[in-house]
Amino acid sequence: MEPDRKTFQWSHTTPKSNNHKDVSYPTSDIGSSYDTDISFSVGVYDGLTQSTLTNKKDFIDENTPAVFYNMSIVTTFSYGGKTYTHTTDYTYDEPRRWTSPIATKVTKEESGNTNKYVVNTSQTYNDYGSITSAVDVLGVTTTYTYDATSHLLVGVSKPISATQTQYTEYVRDAVHGNVTTIRVREGNVTGAILQETITENYDAFGNTLQTRVKRMQRTTLPFKQNTKQQHLILEHTQQNKHRGHRCKWCCFNDH
Repeated sequence: MEPDRKTFQWSHTTPKSNNHKDVSYPTSDIGSSYDTDISFSVGVYDGLTQSTLTNKKDFIDENTPAVFYNMSIVTTFSYGGKTYTHTTDYTYDEPRRWTSPIATKVTKEESGNTNKYVVNTSQTYNDYGSITSAVDVLGVTTTYTYDATSHLLVGVSKPISATQTQYTEYVRDAVHGNVTTIRVREGNVTGAILQETITENYDAFGNTLQTRVKRMQRTTLPFKQNTKQQHLILEHTQQNKHRGHRCKWCCFNDH
C-alpha cells in the first residue's frame, strides 16, 4: 500500500513580526554573581510600553538557597503628546524571607502635571505564611483568624461602615478540614447571624449534594447527578408569588 503523502508549499516575500518584545538588562542580570547580594533589572519594550523590573537577590550562604525579591516595576508609555509613568514599589519581610510583599505602593504620574495618584496597600502574615490582616486602597483593615491547631481559616472580620463590621465564620469538619458552614454575622463571632450557608450530603466522590442558604427564610438547593456528563447539576425551583407560576433553573458543579 502506498503511504499517504501530503505536500505543503508556502512562500514568504516579506518577513512579519508579531508580538515582538525587546528584553534588555540595564544594570545586571540574575547570573552575574553567585555568592553575593546583588540588584539587577530587566527591561521589556513591546513597541508601545517600556517596563523596567528591578529585582534583588539576597545571598544567604552556600547551603541555603538565595531569595529573590521583585522590588519595583516601572511602566512608561506615551499617548496624546503626554508621557505616563506607573510605578509599583514593593516592601518585604526580609528577615523572615517572605517573597510576598507586606506593602505595595502604586504611583501614577502624567507629564506636565505635578499631581500624583498614590495608592498604598499592606498585608501582615503569620509564621505559616497566611495573611492575618490586610489594608485595602481605602484604608479599610480586614483581619483573618486561624485555628490554633490546624492553622486553617476560621474567621474574617471586615468593617463595612464607620459603625458596622461584618464577620464571616467558617466551620470545618474535624476530619478533612473542609468548610461545612459559612455564617455571616453582625459585628463579631458571637453576633447575630445574618446569613448561613450549610453544605451537606456529600456523595462518595466528595461532591456536594445539597446546600442550604438561610436568610429571612430557609432555601434548600439540591444537586442531582448527571450520569452521562459526569457532573452535578444544581436544580432550584422558585415560586413566583405575583404571577402564580414556577420557574426552574440549573447550574453546573464541576469537579
